[in-house]
Amino acid sequence: MKLVKKIMRKIMLVLEIALVIVLAWSAYVSCASYHYLKEYGYGKGEIPKVLAVYYHLSDGFTLKSNKDGSSEFIGNADFSYYQDTWKPKRYQCVDREGQDLFFETKVGTPKPKQFEISTTKKSCHWFGIYLMSNGQTIENAKE
Repeated sequence: MKLVKKIMRKIMLVLEIALVIVLAWSAYVSCASYHYLKEYGYGKGEIPKVLAVYYHLSDGFTLKSNKDGSSEFIGNADFSYYQDTWKPKRYQCVDREGQDLFFETKVGTPKPKQFEISTTKKSCHWFGIYLMSNGQTIENAKE
């Protein structure tokens, strides 16, 4: 019984240390992200969502939708991540020109649609800010 308690204490200690490391890293990412968010004109309210994107719990979130049908969103810092994001919605990436991804519905879809994801110059190590065209939002990727 004493051996089991000893082993359990060691396991708990390792888990506690891991939790402290994760919390410290999350605090660092939050502070650094806030610096960039503030520089780009956004506030503290986006930090939890940025952490969700950083830890791959979210594909991204829309910051604003423009009258011309485009939307601006914060997403994964790795731009190529979005090439496969739209496959479940029957879209395929048909072209990549520099920092733009072009999508269209797969053959056999009743109403063909197209849209584009473009990078902006606003980014950091933890996230990127992108533009989407033709009324698409990043939230539509998982609906």
